[in-house]
Amino acid sequence: HTAGVKPQTQISERQAAVNLLEDVMRVEQGIARCMPIDMPQPVYDAVASFAFNVGVTAACKSTLAFFINQGEWRKACEQLPRWVFVNGVRVTGLERRRANELAYCLRGV
Repeated sequence: HTAGVKPQTQISERQAAVNLLEDVMRVEQGIARCMPIDMPQPVYDAVASFAFNVGVTAACKSTLAFFINQGEWRKACEQLPRWVFVNGVRVTGLERRRANELAYCLRGV
């Protein structure tokens, strides 16, 4: 959550929890709009994690979303490892995150 945050901003643990909940709800609503299909829970969870990280707009425009909407769970999951670059540079942390998302996603296939 970065809206309205400045270097000197301090919030309570309760406000942090509220902010996280709002952010997750925003992601879930975005997924529901562009991927309006029932998914196996592990697939949904991996997609939500992915969309939370890359943003709903990017997730909704992705090949992953195309395969989700076709009900092609495995093909959708297999798109996750492609999303490991920032400004053309491979990022180790994103590789780990996507590997974890992929493993979890495939549990629903």
